[in-house]
This record gives sequence, C-alpha cells and structure tokens, in this order.
Amino acid sequence: MSTVYLGGAFAEFTPEQVLAKQAEMEALLGTEIQCLKPMHQGSYPAELGELVTATLTQRDHLQIKQSQLLILDFLGASKVSAGSMIEIGWATEMGKPVVAIAEAGNPNLTNMARNLITITATTRAQAAAVVRTLLT
Repeated sequence: MSTVYLGGAFAEFTPEQVLAKQAEMEALLGTEIQCLKPMHQGSYPAELGELVTATLTQRDHLQIKQSQLLILDFLGASKVSAGSMIEIGWATEMGKPVVAIAEAGNPNLTNMARNLITITATTRAQAAAVVRTLLT
C-alpha cells in the first residue's frame, strides 16, 4: 500500500475545516493509498504539556519519512504557511515528490516553493489523479 502525507496551510482554518479537506482528499485517493495527517490525527496526552509543539514537529517529520510523497493543500490560504515551507524542504531533501494544490496567486507558491514543488494542481480531484498516477 502506498502512503502519502496530507499537509497544507492549516493554521488559518478551523479543525473542522481541516478535517473536511483531508476527508475529501482521502475519498478522492481511494482505499489503496494510506493517508498520514499532521496535527489533527488523534489526540495528545495531557502530560505532554508544553512539549506538544515539539512533539508535533517531530511527528510530522517522521510521517514525511514514512510517506512516498507529500500532498500540500493550499486552497483558500491567505498567507504563507511556514510549517508547509519546512515540510517542502524536508520532502525535497528526502527525495520525495511534492504535489501542491493551489489556485493561481496563492501566497504559498513563493518562488522557492514553486521551484521545489514537483506538480501544482488546481483542485483536489486533479491532485488525487496525479497521485494515483504516480503511486498505483
């Protein structure tokens, strides 16, 4: 089974909006592709306290290592996602393709990001078709 990491510009969206974006992408990808999801997958023990932020960062890094490619959903973002820019760097360094989903003029399509992103799709359906073509 292929594995992908579903990231994106999530900080400016509610957890419910993020879950809806991820659920749509999972449905479009189908059951033959496993999706790892940052931050909003599961709960975190209260005893982590202020260590939760460091744990989230390391967990994201580990999930990207486990994945064959990164899907970054930037649709509707109004500002650059610093975390996503780091994830693009990690994935590139690991030799993993990055599929971005963004409309024209999206602030996350910075010059550097555009040069590192493998493919930019304009819809989730288009991105899912690209990913299925690459992985199945």
